[in-house]
Amino acid sequence: MNSYRAPLNIWHRLLLWIVPICVAFSILSIAVVFVVYGKWIYYIEIDLLHIPEISGMDKAEIIRNYDALITYLSPFYSGELHFPSLAMSEGGRIHFVDVKNILVTIQYVMCVTIVISVVGIFSLMKKKREKVLLYSAVVTLLFPVALLLPIAINFEKSFVLFHELLFQNDYWIFDPNTDPVIRMLPEEFFMHAACIILFIVLLGSVFCYWLYRAIKKKRN
Repeated sequence: MNSYRAPLNIWHRLLLWIVPICVAFSILSIAVVFVVYGKWIYYIEIDLLHIPEISGMDKAEIIRNYDALITYLSPFYSGELHFPSLAMSEGGRIHFVDVKNILVTIQYVMCVTIVISVVGIFSLMKKKREKVLLYSAVVTLLFPVALLLPIAINFEKSFVLFHELLFQNDYWIFDPNTDPVIRMLPEEFFMHAACIILFIVLLGSVFCYWLYRAIKKKRN
């Protein structure tokens, strides 16, 4: 009997390490997907950041082109990217292909980590190891703690470093003359999007901690 319990205990201890990491990445990926595909966020930013004045386009035209971009970035869309009223260079096309591939990868990670998180948490909760939720809260909190500081100090440098790490080319450096879409995607928009993502991640951490306290209180 003890020989059976030993590997089982090792497995549960291993889960106490694996599950919090999966929870953190699942919350982060959910936040990214929510913000990227949440068109309403950009719609609010159009007026907030005075994008019509910056881009030289009216609001309706901006929305049409942005909708075309988000539709293309969907994993369920298999066609090529075509903007209704904007030109696009070959470098710009390649960059958006890269962006889509990254987003698809994030969604695969999201699905896998959610499954591992749910199965792992239920397995550990049966053994009354609710501390997995506390560990999940702490690990998840590392993302906003680690990323908010560089964003607050110098978002522009952080933005450049992010692209240099994520992309293997320099096609992300757009020329407004050949890729006018960049005029309707100001840097401030990406900063706001990053802050919303990190805020959602923070909420996820708080929820994990609240759930841990609630379950612990109920069991005591």
